[in-house]
Amino acid sequence: MDTDKELLKVNRLIKLAEYQGADRVVPAEELVAELNKTNRGALKLNSSIPALDNLLGGFMKGNLVVISAPTGQGKTTFCKTLTKNFTENDQKSIWFSYEVPADEFYATFPEGNKFFTMPRELSTSTLSWIEERILESKAKYNTNIVFIDHLHFLLSMKELAIAKSQSILIGMILREIKKIALNNEMIIFLIAHMRKKDTEQEIPTIDDLRDSSFVAQEADAVMLMWRKQIEQSKDDKKLKIPPEWTNESVLSVVKNRRTGKLGYLELIFNSEKNEFFEKTYNYGT
Repeated sequence: MDTDKELLKVNRLIKLAEYQGADRVVPAEELVAELNKTNRGALKLNSSIPALDNLLGGFMKGNLVVISAPTGQGKTTFCKTLTKNFTENDQKSIWFSYEVPADEFYATFPEGNKFFTMPRELSTSTLSWIEERILESKAKYNTNIVFIDHLHFLLSMKELAIAKSQSILIGMILREIKKIALNNEMIIFLIAHMRKKDTEQEIPTIDDLRDSSFVAQEADAVMLMWRKQIEQSKDDKKLKIPPEWTNESVLSVVKNRRTGKLGYLELIFNSEKNEFFEKTYNYGT
């Protein structure tokens, strides 16, 4: 009967009006005041690279930041530079490095404070295991920053066999990593590969990310790197002589969800210190 349906609706609304669960609906102003009172969301990190901090306005809790570059052009080294800078500002990081052994990885770290944590063994690359190690590191060493090198190591052959496509699977993984960042109030830096470009002279864009639509969709910020080359002569190009690289790189912010501000900065790699620095200019007087 219509009367019974109406009565059920009224009773449901009465119960909902009295609901006091943790996920209850509250005015946004009240929620923000509560978060500020408990210092949730208060962590805002600067990179100590002024031009980058100006572009991004700092990194915030819950951020997922994707960093990509052509193979061998400095994305891991740049993340090591960020780790060193964060450590010098009393913020600790945990690294999941799947590409090289721990001793080799540590040996190429920038000079200065090298404190960061790593799992003693990389027994798996499942996200549940990674989240458990992140929480362990937070409990033991108060780490708030995570570096994962790199995205495609998180793809298991079993999952690939079940999934309809690699792109969809990557989208699911990115979404879960974002949840880990949000639920645990962490900043996660995820290194990702690019598609192979036709020529090394092409400037990378966000569309060059492997499975770019899913990666860019879930990330809060996307940064691309590429090294500068020494200009080749026409004869060298005709002979297809490989280009020579300089120690200068460009870092481009191609997505910035928080403020929308985009742009690029130039970096210098100091091989003695294994570290990137912002390029400075002397315009004279």
